[in-house]
Amino acid sequence: MDASWFFNTFKDYSVAVLALVAILATCLVFAIVSITLKKVEKRLKNKNRRWESAILLSLHNPLCVFIWFWGVYYSVQLLISYSSDELSYLILLAPFTQLVMAVLFVWFFMSFVKQIEKLLLEPVNGRKALNITTIRAIGQVLRVAVIVISVLIVMQNVFGIGASAILAVAGGGGITIGWAAKDMLANFFGGLMIFLDRPFSIGDRIVSSEKNIDGIVEHIGWRLTKIRTLEKVPLYIPNSIFTTMTLQNPSRMSHRRIREFIGIRYEDEDKLPNILKDVKAMLSSHEGLDQNQSIAVAFSNLSPSSIEFLVQCFTKTTDFMVFSEVKEDILFKILKIISDHNAKIAYPTSSIYIESESNVT
Repeated sequence: MDASWFFNTFKDYSVAVLALVAILATCLVFAIVSITLKKVEKRLKNKNRRWESAILLSLHNPLCVFIWFWGVYYSVQLLISYSSDELSYLILLAPFTQLVMAVLFVWFFMSFVKQIEKLLLEPVNGRKALNITTIRAIGQVLRVAVIVISVLIVMQNVFGIGASAILAVAGGGGITIGWAAKDMLANFFGGLMIFLDRPFSIGDRIVSSEKNIDGIVEHIGWRLTKIRTLEKVPLYIPNSIFTTMTLQNPSRMSHRRIREFIGIRYEDEDKLPNILKDVKAMLSSHEGLDQNQSIAVAFSNLSPSSIEFLVQCFTKTTDFMVFSEVKEDILFKILKIISDHNAKIAYPTSSIYIESESNVT
């Protein structure tokens, strides 16, 4: 076999061989980097170095894609160099490379913001987790800012469209877009007001009688808010509604009030003063009540079939189940006090008086 034939053949296939070697080298680098990152992430997590671990977790996937991209990109360049249209292909690859780099940067930043949100929402060493609504709002703002900046950079560097041209087009079409998307803008600014004023947060229960809303807030977005009603039905409300709506936030109440009118029989009116005295003494020593709040026990009303007195006090807890137990205990004790005074709870009664008339003969 002629040696010159061997070298000519090798020369013809050398580009393909080098491209194959580049792919194999990419596989090797990918395996090494992937294994190394996993070990470092595990070590950082064991040492409770949360911020460094968050950076590596965010960097892992984009970096692996970056390695594969450059391996394939270099192989394609080698194959293109063997083509007669090498220059035209390279002109097409250059903007594509910049676009991929921008996508990888946005991917890394989005992942990093997500990891930061998780870190700030986890209580550590006695530090309370930050407000979930505020963290989500800041995260969404950062995501939007990065996407907008990345799009401007790509349009300028890849497509050759300057920022001034983009702003000019945006300014010219702003009025038309604003009119067409006025509801969307209203919802956006409604969401912004929620984030700034914070009338409620994720996990709060909100009530609005005028809009027939009663449920737990699960998500606050820029366009709408998701509420889970007490019947466990999801309710999606545009944020613009909250700018004109009056609502209550029971989750932020400081106390729960017990307010009851209790009636005893008219036959027991002489026992009422002692009953009121004992009820007030019982409430003043009850562990479930906040003694710094007003406690009212007073004769309040003469109803058609009973003498009514008011019982009003405030519990320490705002949890509904605990509140119900405290209220139940208080009502049982009031019934016992009434019974101890040989009195009874009144119930609706009516009396019929019949006049007897003498027969006239």
